[in-house]
Amino acid sequence: MTRSRARVIVEEAAVAERVAAVLDVADFERNDERNDERSDVTIVSHGRLDQAGDSTGPMVVLCKGTGRRAALELIASKALRYMVPVDDRLEDALLTILGKLAGADLFGLDRYVRHGGLLRTWTAEDSQAKARILREIGARAQRLGCPQLIADLFLSAIDEMAINAIERHIRAQLGPIEIVAAAEVGRFAVAVRDRVGQLRPEHVLGSLVRGGAQKAAGMALDASSAQLGFRIMFDTLSTLAINVERGRRTEVIGVIDLGKSLREYRDTVPGFGCFVNETPE
Repeated sequence: MTRSRARVIVEEAAVAERVAAVLDVADFERNDERNDERSDVTIVSHGRLDQAGDSTGPMVVLCKGTGRRAALELIASKALRYMVPVDDRLEDALLTILGKLAGADLFGLDRYVRHGGLLRTWTAEDSQAKARILREIGARAQRLGCPQLIADLFLSAIDEMAINAIERHIRAQLGPIEIVAAAEVGRFAVAVRDRVGQLRPEHVLGSLVRGGAQKAAGMALDASSAQLGFRIMFDTLSTLAINVERGRRTEVIGVIDLGKSLREYRDTVPGFGCFVNETPE
């Protein structure tokens, strides 16, 4: 079986060593940054994006110390679909993204909450059921040590995603959506799932950016509440992952690393991934 190959363009030697260790675990063959041969994925520091112009395949950007606003601007200007923070989450986030890009199942919380247990799975077909579920999730988040403000923002984001998923199911007469929560020590994750599969990377990017970039993507500022939900998620979460099987299902995953202060949340870069399996509709 042919091994997947990764082109690596990284600034710092220490970061390069960490990336190399992840590639070994993920069974990726590393290409030298000057190698012109086709790579399955390019891993590049955000400060060296100009050197990755001829890259083929997906690009995973390692983002260090830029803050959420700068990270959002970077995603908008380069239409990035995969971002990994250069901090204590680097190995875990990069391994998760590489696994998905190499063909692992896109769906499920197991790659984000590996050592915990499934807390609960709910179904919601209307606003009343959604509100009850959100109350239960909020209570659990607080018991796990999530700061009140972060918990409130997290619930607002989940609320927006669930509203839109429920509306899509109602239009398609598909019955209730699914909401799943799981936790491990120091981490809490929630997934909102529908069986429509309409979400596209350009929709997500259009939701995250403002002004001219949003206009260029054809998204009005008030096009849908999903836009607000994605902005809140990006501003709040430790990790935001969107998984889509075209025409069949969508899963939006939000992960919170518990125990961090509000300042730490504001100053850190979230892990970000938008994965699409282009199965014909």
